[in-house]
Amino acid sequence: MFQINRELAALGIEWNPRRIYYLETWRYPEVESPTRWNIRDGLLEDFQVEEWLNQRGEFSPPVPPAEVGNGSHGGIRLLACNYHLFPKISVGMSPETFGLAPQKYEIGNYMLSLTYDMSSHWTTALLAGESIVDTASTIFNRSSLPLAPLSPCDVVREYLMSSPTLWDHPLMLPCIVLSHHLRRLQHHCNRDLTPIVMGIEAQLGVTRVGRRNFDARPRSINAIKDGPVARVQSEHLTVTINTQLTRVGFTARNPKWNYEASALLEKIVTELAAYTPALRPEANEEILGVLDHNITLAKSLEDNVLGLQKRLELQLNVLYSFVAQTDNRLSARLAATAGRDSTSMKILAFITTIFLPGSYVASLFSMNMFNWEDGASGSEGPGSGGSTISPQFWIYWTVAAPLTALTLAGWALWWSFEKHRYDEHLEGNRQDTRVKIPPWWRRILETRHTLNPGLAGPLGVAGGTRS
Repeated sequence: MFQINRELAALGIEWNPRRIYYLETWRYPEVESPTRWNIRDGLLEDFQVEEWLNQRGEFSPPVPPAEVGNGSHGGIRLLACNYHLFPKISVGMSPETFGLAPQKYEIGNYMLSLTYDMSSHWTTALLAGESIVDTASTIFNRSSLPLAPLSPCDVVREYLMSSPTLWDHPLMLPCIVLSHHLRRLQHHCNRDLTPIVMGIEAQLGVTRVGRRNFDARPRSINAIKDGPVARVQSEHLTVTINTQLTRVGFTARNPKWNYEASALLEKIVTELAAYTPALRPEANEEILGVLDHNITLAKSLEDNVLGLQKRLELQLNVLYSFVAQTDNRLSARLAATAGRDSTSMKILAFITTIFLPGSYVASLFSMNMFNWEDGASGSEGPGSGGSTISPQFWIYWTVAAPLTALTLAGWALWWSFEKHRYDEHLEGNRQDTRVKIPPWWRRILETRHTLNPGLAGPLGVAGGTRS
């Protein structure tokens, strides 16, 4: 049943044989420190894996000193190769070599396969992951790279060299992988996520966190100085915050997985202690202590990641508030501009209203108020005194002046009516926001107040809402 799953998974893998790292330890009861004859590592080619598994040739077990004896009490034999998921799954060995390990399961971006012989106390394991093999570092040339970061294989080796008494325990390697996973997760939270969150908070300028002299502003975000957030800045910050929220969301699943896996290993240790008396109690206690520490640290990291997520959500809400304030300021400026334009239009309309009656009357009477022909003919001869103004000129003023006054009075009456109706509309909106008490409930409150004057109504007002 499981073989078909292995075959189907192997179809989508790009096999790229490269040099493979190996690590071997031999546990001797009287030896509690790593030496050249109880631990060794190195690199081998793909065609040498089978020879290494069978411990032939140059991979034969080393001979310990005579005072130690030849009987080892178990140990660990580990193979490690690079394993890439992007752009395509790639394993740094051939499919034939990969198929030598009987079982595999993934831990994070690692893949660990191990078997344990209960009689000989030997663990045989395969470890694959993202760039875990450092071809330049082995046990006895570490000093040549003092500043180089440790690769995952180096970390596994350091854990093993610090705990020789646990080399014969079946859960030594899973505990190392889980502990290393927590260290990487803690580094990611403290060195990657937290400074970016602090930088976003510094950009928005509404939160002061971190050390006094610590400037955690990412170079990709322009500083926001005095004044509202500009539209370009708000768009960039929105993308940045949502990107970091996605990263934090992915990270939040890792601590929970780690302490659940650690709890599962604790259960396995308890069952092994009950059914396998050959395992040393002190080794079980040390493994349980490591797992308890992992669970505590994983829960603490989970709280830390959730705190970062809430801080980012808060900053996103603050950013939306800034954008809303900017839009409100723009709307206020547009409203003020529209008000000024409206005032100008009202003035023009008022002036037009003043001159409209006169224009209407002039048009009505065709403006025949001046007799220019009579005036011109009267000036041809001496003594002519013809009048230019028509005797009916007074009719224009008699009609135009009252009509103008009537028009202005009508406009003032209309404006007063509209203002009163607008004020009533605003007052009605204010009253709609208040609690409305039905008339029948008001009568009940008034009756209660009459019978018990000191009794407060259910709305916190003595005697209801009587005015």
